[in-house]
Amino acid sequence: EHTQALRVRRYLSQTGWEDANLAQAAQAMHMTPHTLLRRLEADGTSFQAIKDALRRDIAIRHLQTGGQSVEAIAADLGFSSAASFHKAFHRWTGNTPSSYRRNRPAIA
Repeated sequence: EHTQALRVRRYLSQTGWEDANLAQAAQAMHMTPHTLLRRLEADGTSFQAIKDALRRDIAIRHLQTGGQSVEAIAADLGFSSAASFHKAFHRWTGNTPSSYRRNRPAIA
């Protein structure tokens, strides 16, 4: 059985995480936002944490394939600037996007 957190992640992946919000996710899962928050808390997470993890995973995938500049990845992920993306990526991984790209093998 999927945890609520996995259901939310799947919802965000399938429906466009960029504009999705808690109320929409809760409605899609046939519950109130309050109930969804409670269930996510029981899973040890939050809606924003799931959304951030998805953004992190998308960023890592883009950095591994090497096709886009860091600035383009930042824009695709909805960051207001490359500097904001750098700060978030460092918080997520402990590395800068450029150092992560240099130190990780490309995905075939």
